[in-house]
Amino acid sequence: MFKPRTINAVFLLPCSLAVSLACYANPLEGDQLKPLEVASTVQANNTQVSNEQATVKNTFVTFSAYQVDEALLNVITSMSTYCREVELGKDELQCGPYSDAEWKTVEPLIAELTDHQYQTRKGLNSTSLPNLALDEGKLNEVNPYVAPMTSELVTIAQQQSEQGNIRAYQEQVPSRLVAAGVSETEDWLSEAFGGAQFDLGVSLAKGSKWQVDQVESLFPFWQADNKSLWFIQAGAVFNQDDFHGRDFSHIGTGYRQLAEDEYYGVNTFIDYDHQRYHRRMSLGFEYGVGYGNMSSNFYFPLSNWKDSPDEYEGMNSLVEKPAKGWDLTLESYLPMDTRWKVSGTAGQYLGRYVEHRDGSNPTKNPLRFELNTEFKPTKELAFSLGYQNEEGASEQWIAGVNYTLSLGGFYEPERREVFQSSLPKQDRLTDFVERDHNIVLEYKQKYAEISIRLPESVVVAENSQQSLAEWMEVKGGPDIVSYTWLGTANPYLNSQSASVPLFTAPSYRYDGNNTLSLKVRYKLKSGQVKESNTMSITITDSKFLESISFEPETATAGESIVASALLSKAVADIPVTYQITAEDLTSLTLNGETLELESNQANFVYQTVTNEEGIAELVLLSHVAQSVTVTAIYDQNEQDAKQGNIEWLKGSVYRVDLFHEGHHLDEDLFTTEAITAYVFEDEAAVLDLSQYSFQWFRREHDTQNEFTKVANANQQKYVLKGEDQGFQFKVQVTKKKSSDSKSATNNK
Repeated sequence: MFKPRTINAVFLLPCSLAVSLACYANPLEGDQLKPLEVASTVQANNTQVSNEQATVKNTFVTFSAYQVDEALLNVITSMSTYCREVELGKDELQCGPYSDAEWKTVEPLIAELTDHQYQTRKGLNSTSLPNLALDEGKLNEVNPYVAPMTSELVTIAQQQSEQGNIRAYQEQVPSRLVAAGVSETEDWLSEAFGGAQFDLGVSLAKGSKWQVDQVESLFPFWQADNKSLWFIQAGAVFNQDDFHGRDFSHIGTGYRQLAEDEYYGVNTFIDYDHQRYHRRMSLGFEYGVGYGNMSSNFYFPLSNWKDSPDEYEGMNSLVEKPAKGWDLTLESYLPMDTRWKVSGTAGQYLGRYVEHRDGSNPTKNPLRFELNTEFKPTKELAFSLGYQNEEGASEQWIAGVNYTLSLGGFYEPERREVFQSSLPKQDRLTDFVERDHNIVLEYKQKYAEISIRLPESVVVAENSQQSLAEWMEVKGGPDIVSYTWLGTANPYLNSQSASVPLFTAPSYRYDGNNTLSLKVRYKLKSGQVKESNTMSITITDSKFLESISFEPETATAGESIVASALLSKAVADIPVTYQITAEDLTSLTLNGETLELESNQANFVYQTVTNEEGIAELVLLSHVAQSVTVTAIYDQNEQDAKQGNIEWLKGSVYRVDLFHEGHHLDEDLFTTEAITAYVFEDEAAVLDLSQYSFQWFRREHDTQNEFTKVANANQQKYVLKGEDQGFQFKVQVTKKKSSDSKSATNNK
């Protein structure tokens, strides 16, 4: 069994040092060894020793004290000058010295105690030593270490003198004096702090790690006849997750009284919250009989209401203070093996909103129940397993290991034994008080009124999401039992009956209807139904017109220019307005359409929509040279409109004439005759026709049929064939770098 003996080291060093100085100041040389002689000369000024004083006390007895009658052993030790262990940690005792008369009284008791298993020897009498004529006052001073050490020296000297072994005497002195000093130290600590208890506990809750969760100490400060005790108990509790991570300390005092087969006790404690600075008081009562024990505690707040940093669903602006409460614990040791103990606890903290260990929403007057079993293989070590169930909170299993350090248990040999089946009644006096060291809080709303208020108006961007919790001002949330959301914004909530629904803004509308309304109807626990104010929600457009561009920016009259208005988002079918201002609107076409104008109209408005890339395109064509201003407007926002200028330049005038043998063709031709097409630019014949292409067409004479293309007729000159008889002809001339073309028709 592991038995810490740290306290011994405090006394070993000074004892060893004292012995070393005393025994080795004048060491004996090997060739100077002589039998130890004790002077018998008495100084003249010493009082003559009477016959009674001269009675020789030189009988010593050695016996085993293992599993003997303790009451009889106490009688023997009380009749002895001293009793000590022959070897530290063994059960063999040596008692004495006795005079012959005393030995006659003691011997029958020792024979009965040991069943005649003992040894005796004769030694020197301490009264035969010289009287040093010390001052009477000095003689009466008693040092707790001098007497036993002196006796130890005398005993060693007697043993070794009888054997004539002075060297053995010299070698044994240091160790025997140290052993005597340690023994006296143990006796002193056991007497002064015999009932003191120190406890260190670690626990493991489900889903967490092992952690040191408590330290505890108990100090007796007054005891009478081993049947009544006043004590002080102090300790601390450390929380990582429970009770919002708050740590607590406590100190208290108590009184216990033993009587036959029962005991009772009372106690009072003060608790302190190191994070919230709350204070609490408790009164406790204990009663035990046989192997069972009952204890009860009542808890009262000492600190008043203060602002709370805790927040719970539907609860805001809280104040807190320690809750009133009570608990009752029943526990029992197993009669067949008192190393096992089982206990059950029921308790309740009172208040409308009471805190839970795991941080769940507060509830009213929650009851809690605990079941625990504990196994103590030694007096120091204890293993425990507990189950906790609290109304409104999650259940919890907790495993624990506790190490209890008891000074009295270290230095009293009979208490070092492993637990027996009987329960030592005296141990009850120094058991730790069973109570709840955690300060449980009670909450209340800062405001008595129960209400929900919404902003008068809010502005949100289209397609965005918003939790209504950011808009709601709730007072007395726990008293509200149901919600019904009303208004034109209702379809855009993820739930019409949630306490805090999610609002998803619709897309922006271009008809101007972008304002929604919302309010909530709520029911209280009392049955009363109330409504909040109505909130106006304005949906804003998240898009804007970024730019306008033209391709090309300048063109020849008769050519097209494309205008592109770009939105900030690639969204299709978004309306965009183009406003066109020109010198001659009549010569313009937009997207291939001729404009319908009123007289003297200076500008024209054209509506179009964006493609999938968010671009609204407009194709403009002017048949005359002019400058045109194009303005793109999105959602009637003229302030952020985009504008640009484009220009058409004057182009050349082309003409195509048909000739036959160098003359204008003005009459019908016969087959095998040739037709030649000539191109004129601004009335001048074009000699270089490499940039022009030709295509001949024909149709039946005096009909309105469409002209059809003549196969392989793509030269400047076309020779009529027999199958061309009765047909009209025309030619189309196209400039390769221009869209201009001219055609002429001539009949034959």
